Amino acid sequence: MAFEPPMNARPLILLLVVLLAAAGGWLLLAGNDEPLAPTDADLTTPTTDRPDATQASAAGGQGQPADATASPEAPAADPQRDDVEVHEALVPIPDDVEWTEVRIVAKDSRRPIPGAIVRWFDQTTRDAVKAGKLLASPEDVGVDREPQEYAERFGWHTTADSRGIARIHRTQRTVVVARHEQLFGHRDLGANLVAPQSGFELEVAADREVRVQVLTATGKPAVGIPIAVSVRQPKSRFDNLLRWQPLAATRGPDGIAVLRHVQTWHDHLDHYDSYELSVRAFVPSLNTGGTPLDLEQLPQEPLIVRLPPCGTVAVTIQHTPGSTPPETVLLRENTHTGHRGPRPYLSQPIGPDGRATFQHVPIGKQYTAQGRVDGGWISGSFTGPVNAGGHVDYELAPSNDAIRLTGRVLGPDRKPRINTKFVLEVRGQRYDTVRNTTDENGRFVVVLGKAREKNRADRITLHVTLEGERPLLATAAPRELHVGIEDLGDLVLGLDELILGGRCTIDGKPGELPGGVALQYGQPREDGTLRWRNVRPYKLYKTEDGVFEFRGTTEHQRLRLRVSSSDHFPIEPIEFRRGKKDLTLALEAGEALAATMLYSRGDAQLPIVELVDQADAEAEPREGRVFAREDERCQARWPGLPPGTYSLRIRAPGIATPVIRIDDVTVPLPEGGDPRLVDIDLASRVMHQVVRVGDAEGNLIRSSRGGVFPSGQDETSKLIGARLSGREATILLPRGPAELLIAMRGYRPATVSCSGQPIDVQLQPWGNATVTLPQLEPLPEGMSLELRTTPAGSSDRRWKAGWYSGRLRQLVSPYATGAGFENGRAEVPVAATPQDLRLYLRKGRRSWPVKIPEQAVSELTGSMTLSVEQAAIDVAVKGAETKKK
Repeated sequence: MAFEPPMNARPLILLLVVLLAAAGGWLLLAGNDEPLAPTDADLTTPTTDRPDATQASAAGGQGQPADATASPEAPAADPQRDDVEVHEALVPIPDDVEWTEVRIVAKDSRRPIPGAIVRWFDQTTRDAVKAGKLLASPEDVGVDREPQEYAERFGWHTTADSRGIARIHRTQRTVVVARHEQLFGHRDLGANLVAPQSGFELEVAADREVRVQVLTATGKPAVGIPIAVSVRQPKSRFDNLLRWQPLAATRGPDGIAVLRHVQTWHDHLDHYDSYELSVRAFVPSLNTGGTPLDLEQLPQEPLIVRLPPCGTVAVTIQHTPGSTPPETVLLRENTHTGHRGPRPYLSQPIGPDGRATFQHVPIGKQYTAQGRVDGGWISGSFTGPVNAGGHVDYELAPSNDAIRLTGRVLGPDRKPRINTKFVLEVRGQRYDTVRNTTDENGRFVVVLGKAREKNRADRITLHVTLEGERPLLATAAPRELHVGIEDLGDLVLGLDELILGGRCTIDGKPGELPGGVALQYGQPREDGTLRWRNVRPYKLYKTEDGVFEFRGTTEHQRLRLRVSSSDHFPIEPIEFRRGKKDLTLALEAGEALAATMLYSRGDAQLPIVELVDQADAEAEPREGRVFAREDERCQARWPGLPPGTYSLRIRAPGIATPVIRIDDVTVPLPEGGDPRLVDIDLASRVMHQVVRVGDAEGNLIRSSRGGVFPSGQDETSKLIGARLSGREATILLPRGPAELLIAMRGYRPATVSCSGQPIDVQLQPWGNATVTLPQLEPLPEGMSLELRTTPAGSSDRRWKAGWYSGRLRQLVSPYATGAGFENGRAEVPVAATPQDLRLYLRKGRRSWPVKIPEQAVSELTGSMTLSVEQAAIDVAVKGAETKKK
């Protein structure tokens, strides 16, 4: 008799079956090497109480999650977790990674977001996408720049637990994306970022998007059309493209493109005073117009962009039989656009029928088709469709005056190297570099391009560099190159001449030669000393166990190896004889150190962060590389430090006195790190002074020459300041009263006081003096005279503001670089102090000095007649004419 449980036990058995089924389903879901979603313990117990998880440290934020392939307990059903898309990531997660906790929080309320879907990818993902050519479709425009879709298609994913925490692995270029209902956020989270004391956070906020539907002239959806956003300023003749490129492409079946994360566009638009946006199809001939877009009132329905009457174009590319077939065709109109940035074009892959077919080509236009064939780019122009629905077939072929080279590549064993990538270089009167691949017989054809007036090739080399192998090359005899196909014959690969070989050790053990290594040759100066210049070209072969070889051709006798690696202690350059085989390069690896500072203004100057060796008072401070992070922090980093005890000093740019000093920083750091170097409270010690600068009428000064400089800087060193961005500069200063110098080329400098509140400064223009020429003979055609001024007795002190720099006298004094004469009169800017006058003869872009007596102008001058002799003019004219001959 079969056993039957009591009636009241059946619900318990049913519940057990459901739990076992849920556990089995979750194990299947977790079987793709991803961190597990929260278990029952996650929902009720803090991480610190769980024996199967490691809490992330405050300094590093890294910890190994619970077993990533199995759970000791069956997880409870969780609809938010179980709805996560299950897919195989493009690249598996390595077994030896360290896991990092990231808390997903709402940007406004700071509350954790349990159940948020978290995705991430890194450089290994990007490499795999590129190698697999996975974004080749016309519908994939913009995907590589859209982190959410990129992560969805190719990256890894998990879900945030009940505390809003997700666990990811970090490499040097990791991007993390989080989404929960209508909330979205993403950030870079590379392995070099130091975790805050409270751990990493990723903020999510309301996400906004715009859908754009492209319709043909007959109202049908158009698929594979790139979509761009134009930015037009009221007084500009040109449109700019937002992010300088198309943002997305329409997809089937409805021809709709999605412009995602519109809220992030303000980062690209804030520097405009005013602008108008429009959405347009990024296709040939549509240079103006578009559909207006208002960011404050985003449409709920798709914006409609209509194409004009179109036809179709099919392009075939003629290539040598047996050579590598072309893959893609580009199509653009033969006219310039009203947009700054890339010219609109369409791109289509070549299909199985050998044609690239373009479905939506506006009629009545002239077009250029481009394609890469036999290693080179070729192009041709033709008339597009003339009637709506019309069709044009066009064959793209190398021009009749193109030079093509063919040959067969043989290995050192004289066997054909099949399907092998190579680089062919031509040096002489022509300089060409072409990349291609041999066919199944080892043969190749390359297109160098059109023949020129001079086509002599003094050196023809073919290089093959395969991973893990020594670079090989073959040479062909020098020759005059001619139109048509020229056969180079059999090119036998071998090793090039050895310049230097040896082994590299790091801390006494074999180690791979680091980057930043160069060969240099000594070039004698007139005084007998040597000027060291880099040897070019050469090929470098190196292995993980320290073997290295530099191979190439050089006739120089004085050679040296220069090592410039920030991760290792510096060493003096090593001289050697050409052909040396057994050089030993002994390097010592330094220690890495990083410090983070609370810093709320990413648009302001970054602080100067230095390390001073406490045991060597004369040593130069080691300035760290400082960069702004996405989480209102900045980070300083030093690679390759020698062990020791340091003092860390933080100061504002241009100001010598530090605002923060931390002594007794030991390198290497003690176990667990130095908590004093994490989240240093910089915000309480500095202020971000905003200075708004305009001209006498308050209008924007459109110049990048100048900036805002704190007073009291060392007169013997460069003057450091902040650059104006538009009409505003934000400069980093110690808290408290300060004086600033505002200096812009073309305006009188101004000194103002500040204390942290935004200030407005109006700069006054320099005065003018009129300089008149005496009666002189007419100049030869194409020549003219111009005046230049320079402050009398001025110093050569320099200034630097952001990426810009120059001589300080050009900012704080009137400075004329080339005032031309009109009807014998020139206007030059002047100040109270005298400026020396210089006269030049100009022809085209060149100028020649004209010798004149010492003369100066100032605000007291008013007008004057320049003292210059006709003989001096004649000498300059003769010099210009002699140079021409």
